[in-house]
Amino acid sequence: MTKEVKHCIDCGKQVVAGPRCYSCAAKKRGCNLTPEQIKANSARMKELWQDPEWRSEQIAKRKEYYATPKGKRQLVEKVEKAWSNPASRKKLMKARRESWTPERRQAKSEWMSQEMRRRWREGVYDGVFHHVSKLEMRVAKGLKKMGIRYEQQFQPDDCHYIYDFYLPEYNMLLEVNGTYWHYSEQAVEKGVPEKDAEKMQWALDHGYDFETFLEEMVNGIGAADFVRQWRTT
Repeated sequence: MTKEVKHCIDCGKQVVAGPRCYSCAAKKRGCNLTPEQIKANSARMKELWQDPEWRSEQIAKRKEYYATPKGKRQLVEKVEKAWSNPASRKKLMKARRESWTPERRQAKSEWMSQEMRRRWREGVYDGVFHHVSKLEMRVAKGLKKMGIRYEQQFQPDDCHYIYDFYLPEYNMLLEVNGTYWHYSEQAVEKGVPEKDAEKMQWALDHGYDFETFLEEMVNGIGAADFVRQWRTT
């Protein structure tokens, strides 16, 4: 499929977007600049942009303007126009990759961790999505049947681990481990048992009791009966 070539309606030069080239558009606005003057202005702007103070001042002005309704509309139009052009889109993607520094990535990660933890606790994701296995769902039903209060997908403060359950009455963190995902050859190769051990050690080091329910145990006698048996031990 051949891409349509656009030309300026005034001088006939090939253009990337819009009805006129840069020079004719400037003349249309009453700016009768020669190509040399336009080139000189562009070089001057690049030179000014290297001054941190001047650049910060211009960025602040732009942010203030783009916060207005008119500025927001104009910004959306500019981004959509730039994104529709392959060359401009490539530049935008490159600039975004370069701006994604390790420090910025770390700050974003920390913010996401705090935000996700807040949303889990406030029930924002209830009924929306849960990374919960069928085995965990059976254990949750067993706990509920036995009248044991629990918090599912619990992440303690200042901890990057998320535990399957937290039982407040026992101050216990509970993990429900399926055979395939935790003890198969593939899991061992990925170091899952070592990660499980690290999660257990973190819990014990921070004053929690810790328990692991294995798939064979839960399925052997049923989730409710297993929870009842566990509770009496």
